Amino acid sequence: MEKPGSKKDNVFPQETIQKTLLYSSGKERFKPHRQFDFPQEYGDNKITLMTKDSHTLYAYWDITKSTEDSMIEKIKNTGRSVSKKILRIYEITKVNTVHDPKLVCDFDLEGAIDNWYVDVDESGKAWMASVGIVCKTGEFMSLAQSDIEKTPVDGMSKKSNKKWPCSKNLYDKMLAVTGGCEDGQSSY
Repeated sequence: MEKPGSKKDNVFPQETIQKTLLYSSGKERFKPHRQFDFPQEYGDNKITLMTKDSHTLYAYWDITKSTEDSMIEKIKNTGRSVSKKILRIYEITKVNTVHDPKLVCDFDLEGAIDNWYVDVDESGKAWMASVGIVCKTGEFMSLAQSDIEKTPVDGMSKKSNKKWPCSKNLYDKMLAVTGGCEDGQSSY
C-alpha cells in the first residue's frame, strides 16, 4: 500500500499542507543564508544595441574604469586632450559598410550613465553604436562597438503567407486599422 501523498494517489499529507499555508500566509518566511548584491560592473567592456520598435533603439554598455583610464592615458601620451565621453550612433547601409559607417548622432555621457534610448528617424535600417572618448581635436577613440542591429519597417508586411492566405479585402481592412492607409493615422 502506498503512503498518502505519494505520486500514485496524488494526495498531499496534512503536514505538507500546513507548512505550505504557513509559508504562504507570511507568518514564516524563507531566509537566505546571505544576501546577494548584483555587481556594479561585470568587466565585459562591451556595448549591446537592441531594437525596441521601428523608430527606437536601446543601448546598454559595461566599460570598466581601468579600460576608460587606459584610453585617456593613451590619448594624453600622444599630446591630445580629452573632451568628453559619448555614445555614437551609426547607420549601416550597403554603401556604408561597417568599415565606413554613416555617423548619425552623438550623445554626451556625463556621470555613471550606462544605457540610452535612441530615437531614429527612419525605420527598416541597420544601425551600430559605439561608446568612446572624443578628443578636443574631434577624433573619436572607441572603447566598445556594438554588433549591427536592424529596425523593422513601419506598417504591415507586403509579403503574404501561402499557408495562411489573406484576401485583398481583409488585408486592406487590417491595414486601415493600423493606420497604414493615410499619413498621420493610427489605430488608437
